[in-house]
Amino acid sequence: MNHKDLKLKRRRMKLTQNDLAAAVGCSQSRISLFETGSLKPSYDEMVLIKMSLNIEEL
Repeated sequence: MNHKDLKLKRRRMKLTQNDLAAAVGCSQSRISLFETGSLKPSYDEMVLIKMSLNIEEL
């Protein structure tokens, strides 16, 4: 999943960056960095993001 897909999927699920950050256990600013492509999530963060957004493939 690339950073543009992350933002699109989050918005389609009507989640805020704060909602996703709470589910992942990180800050809203970290989610923002993921969505802009400035920072890549760790493997564990990516697993939690995909679980939160109902994405099955890793």
